[in-house]
Amino acid sequence: MLLQFSFSGLFNSFLSETLVLLVLAFFLGYFVHTLISSKREPKKIVPVKEERNPYEIQMLELTNKYQVSATNHEKSINEFKLKLQSAEDRANTFLSQHQSMKQELDAIRADSKQWTDRIGKMREEKDELFIKLQASEKNLRHFESQYEQLNSEIQAHGHAEDWHRKYNDLINEKEKSKSESQKLREMIDARDKRIIDLLSKDALAKDFRNRYEESLKENGALNARISEMENLLSKSNGLQSQLEDEHNTLQRKMALLQKESNELQERLKTIPKAQADDSKLLEAKKTLDQLIQNNSVLEMNFKSLSLERDGLLDELQKLRNSSMLSHDARSEAEKAG
Repeated sequence: MLLQFSFSGLFNSFLSETLVLLVLAFFLGYFVHTLISSKREPKKIVPVKEERNPYEIQMLELTNKYQVSATNHEKSINEFKLKLQSAEDRANTFLSQHQSMKQELDAIRADSKQWTDRIGKMREEKDELFIKLQASEKNLRHFESQYEQLNSEIQAHGHAEDWHRKYNDLINEKEKSKSESQKLREMIDARDKRIIDLLSKDALAKDFRNRYEESLKENGALNARISEMENLLSKSNGLQSQLEDEHNTLQRKMALLQKESNELQERLKTIPKAQADDSKLLEAKKTLDQLIQNNSVLEMNFKSLSLERDGLLDELQKLRNSSMLSHDARSEAEKAG
């Protein structure tokens, strides 16, 4: 009995130790296996390409196209604003030059009137001197006649003292009248020279007046062009506002389109591939076609506005060229004056 109990105790003790060793061996093996597995190269996971719905791809392309169109539209508006500002600056410069030219022409016109008055006064003085010269020459001829008569009397009656005295007095009067006539002739020549000088200036003044009259006609045409430019600038401001309104409208439609695009993409994801022809897919396709049509309309409107803007810029360029031509004509008139 004691032997049987002893054998049973040994067997239980051996069994317990064996189980403990087995458990330790299992955990040790698991640890070694985990360590070896961690040192191996991890297997590359090949991503599975997700097949995208063609309507979803087309929707993304349409959204990107709208975004590019909106960016280009905003860039064009900014460039147009800069060109409009440049055109307004040139128009203001042209108006300033036109006002300056008008003031200079008024000053030249006043100087021309002053020259005309001076020429008239000089001619009156010349006429007075000419009358005096005629009287002096008449006296000179009278003295010469008396001299001839006295000379004849002296030759007929001898050399009396009183006749010699009359003769000398007559000679003195003759020389005095001759000297006075010479001075009058010199004064008349000086007046003639001065009148010729003033006439040459008056000729220049008349030439400038003719140019002034032509300039007035040109200024009338330029004033009409200036009014036309102001109307065009007013039109351009209206067009700019229209472009900005259209741009804002496009931005709102873009936001709405983006929202509809997102909703459509979510709806497309919920449509099974096996049900490609059901009502949901047809409705999504119809919505997409409508969005494409809206995009085409917006692009046509934008192209139309761009053409109108280009035409307006051409008109402004023509007026700018006319302004430069007027400035050249003004410079030429200044040189001639």
